[in-house]
Amino acid sequence: MCKRRVLAWIILAPLASACMDLDGLQRTGTCRPEERCCDNHTSLGGAASNCAPTSPTDAKSLYDAVAQSDATRPDAGADLVSAEVPTLPDASGTDAKNSSDGAADSGLAETAPPNPTVVVLPDTQFYAAAYPEIFAAQTKWIADHRNSANLVAVLHEGDVVDNTTSSDQWQVASDSFAALDGVIPYLVPAGNHDESSDRQGLMDQFFPASRSNQFPWFGGTFEPNKTENSFAVVFIGDTPWLLLALEFGPRNAVVSWANQVLRNNAEKPAILVTHAYLYNDGTRYDYNKTQPQSFDPHGYNYTPLAGVNDGEQLWQNLIVTNENVRLVLSGHCLGDPAVARLTSVRPSGSMVHQILANYQTCADLSCPQMPQIKGGNGYLRLLEFDKANQVLRVHTYSPYLNQSIEQDDAEDFVLPLPQ
Repeated sequence: MCKRRVLAWIILAPLASACMDLDGLQRTGTCRPEERCCDNHTSLGGAASNCAPTSPTDAKSLYDAVAQSDATRPDAGADLVSAEVPTLPDASGTDAKNSSDGAADSGLAETAPPNPTVVVLPDTQFYAAAYPEIFAAQTKWIADHRNSANLVAVLHEGDVVDNTTSSDQWQVASDSFAALDGVIPYLVPAGNHDESSDRQGLMDQFFPASRSNQFPWFGGTFEPNKTENSFAVVFIGDTPWLLLALEFGPRNAVVSWANQVLRNNAEKPAILVTHAYLYNDGTRYDYNKTQPQSFDPHGYNYTPLAGVNDGEQLWQNLIVTNENVRLVLSGHCLGDPAVARLTSVRPSGSMVHQILANYQTCADLSCPQMPQIKGGNGYLRLLEFDKANQVLRVHTYSPYLNQSIEQDDAEDFVLPLPQ
């Protein structure tokens, strides 16, 4: 059972547990031959974890055990369409401008955490539609704690709004992100609610590339002035990382472009974020599965002539072949909430953590739970890069409620830092 309480930065102490299926531990979902899997929980109040806690000092042996697995390399996908790749500027970050510390009323301790942290914003669609104060609370907290919490970047997981044609909803989203402009690097890929099936919508009106390309961290876009597919380079600690954001069910040409961006930056570790990748049972979206998966990208009839790539296709056509991809983040899938993770190992031994988080719970605003959950109650993810202990600490916190979710292996856990 999970506990919710006011967050103090003590959650960053090495109390969370890493859960890796190294020896065939029982889990929900199935592992493919080429990977090892992490135990998953799809419900906040679900069954207790079936794996023992692992302290940060065990991270290296944990990594070594996974890296020595007898993985087999998946076959490469079909040939992909070429796409022009923009020139990458020199990597640098931006510092906070006019941001207050706000530690006294934030639930955070006064002492800044020592480790750089990436903020992940799961689906915000219902905040834009009905709870704008929650959206604003999320981005205000990020801006206020850019320095004190050592926040280095923000990655949205798509479904920024609920109705792609609603100017009012896009305005809410734009106003909320205005708190981050010039304060912290961020990327916003398109979810299925952010564009129509012909890949059109108002996103480029409210989030044009010109909003970000004035900053040195911004790398470029797949199409001119369209931020549905974009990349950036930011420092996480003293290491430049490539951040790559891709649209819902990326088209073949987008995957080709992403391949080139990754190859052009092969020396940089990379984080990929896309709206639909991991299912709520901890397996990747895969339209070839015998058992259908709800909300599979292939079921939306998006630009059929241009192609659609689900999670398994992205794994095969993009991630396996680019050794620098270390993390994959996604939302989209529903659950109560939808939280899961999967760790896969390439034949070379390099590790990829794939993490799902979506707190909206309901498919629409009329569901009975909505008055209580308010579209997700503002929960976001904090990915803390603990280089000294070679671990990635994942935390779940709501600036709106000023609460964290602790002592729940699905929401507060530790993974080996992917190498």
